[in-house]
Amino acid sequence: MNSIIIDKNNLSEIEFANVIQSLKDVDVLYVLPTYFRQSKQLLKKHNIKIGSLADYPLSQSTKGKVAFEIGRLFFEGVEDILLPLPFSYLKDFQQMQEYVKIMNPIAYGRGKVSFILPVRKLKELEKISLARNLSKIGMTSIVLQCEAFDEALHTLDIFKMDGPRFLEIRIQLENIEDFQREILLAQGAHSVITTYNENYDIL
Repeated sequence: MNSIIIDKNNLSEIEFANVIQSLKDVDVLYVLPTYFRQSKQLLKKHNIKIGSLADYPLSQSTKGKVAFEIGRLFFEGVEDILLPLPFSYLKDFQQMQEYVKIMNPIAYGRGKVSFILPVRKLKELEKISLARNLSKIGMTSIVLQCEAFDEALHTLDIFKMDGPRFLEIRIQLENIEDFQREILLAQGAHSVITTYNENYDIL
């Protein structure tokens, strides 16, 4: 699956509409909460699923504020939410587990929350330890945020081998070639997510 994040918050309604209407070969589009309703209206005749981003990209809000934002997004009709995890939590499994226990129940019967893990900053042994603890933490859907294709491919292998059996894994990269996307999907990635950039031809 080909997914795109549009995380710009300074687009006018016309600029945003121009970007949306020219999307091609996109299965899922993730937008900031302020653009969700407009995206839904613009794409109502298209076969593109629309998700949203919570506490993105800095993940600095309080747990209560994040929980409220997720609940509001589900109320507005969002069914697929990407939530970045604070980097400090990647090395503190207790904090991570407490955070996940708060956020997961909000999605029950309403949709899905996938946690974005900035694993590009972790060493290999730290990635292995994280993967092995995901089942205890309660994560079933994650996004591995990587810097380069080779890193993404190797990290995917780690989480496929050491993570929970039924873990849904998505890969997030800034840029990617079509053949690289196909390799990641063939190796078990549920989808590959790229970020909209006016200097990168995704349209």
